[in-house]
Amino acid sequence: MKLKVCSFLYFAALVGVIQAYPSSSIDNDILGDAIDYRGILATYRIVGTSQCYIGGTLVKCIKIENAFPCGVFEVVRRRFATRLEDMKETMSDYAREFTKIYSSHTPASLPGSNLQFADVHVYTFVPMSELPVILSSPLPTQLTLNFLSELAGTYWKDGRNDSLMLGLRGILGWSDCESVTKKKSSVSGCAGSWGSYYPRIGYFSHSNQVRSAFVQALRAGRAANDGMLYPTSGYPFEPRTGHYIQLISPQRTGILTIGYSNIDKIMTSNDGYYLLMHYGIFRSCPPCKLIGELQPARR
Repeated sequence: MKLKVCSFLYFAALVGVIQAYPSSSIDNDILGDAIDYRGILATYRIVGTSQCYIGGTLVKCIKIENAFPCGVFEVVRRRFATRLEDMKETMSDYAREFTKIYSSHTPASLPGSNLQFADVHVYTFVPMSELPVILSSPLPTQLTLNFLSELAGTYWKDGRNDSLMLGLRGILGWSDCESVTKKKSSVSGCAGSWGSYYPRIGYFSHSNQVRSAFVQALRAGRAANDGMLYPTSGYPFEPRTGHYIQLISPQRTGILTIGYSNIDKIMTSNDGYYLLMHYGIFRSCPPCKLIGELQPARR
């Protein structure tokens, strides 16, 4: 076991780069290159044993758990804007079709206040692992569009719609998550100290645009997972406290825990564009079949 642990640590030291790079066009290769394998290995742990029958033979296995990329969130200040190369034609088609419906402009921020607004696009994205170790992960999936907040209309702008489904939690949200989380390790409904998951709308009141973009992205990920209220093809991995998020553009970071305390020090985008990658937590027991996604308690 010591040899295996040392091998993981040695390989972790060779991968994972933090760098800043602006890009006007982002393809799947860039997304693949941005994956924080060093961070993934840091989450890797053995959680137990199990067994299964393969071809009539009883096989014992070791349960492994780790974070792994499962989605991409694109925060934009202009409707149907994208820098994802594979999505530019799709977004252009949507923009042309819905120009009349969405003729009014929603400001990215309101003068004299900290209230910021953004639209968010949610995609499923599960790459093939490039590590020479067995990891827990969903089946590989190419970049697939699940949710456009532009199509959600008033549901993405008015928290009262969300509150009909969420009750008091949706009406009030948690306006003081920053101070509350200083007293407790985690608070239901709070994305750590960043702010509230609710209501799941594009408006967020904070002076820091980076923090706003992270919360707006997480809210959209949750909306994309909710087919009852929001127009979505079903993003299967609801972002939760305990998951990880990585900024791809305008600055590339490693994976960050939701609620990361130094988020306000991350570089601000000149045009309000942010591309993030969502890492869920998964558990498997090879060679037995995938046990499934390990979802932290709903928060």
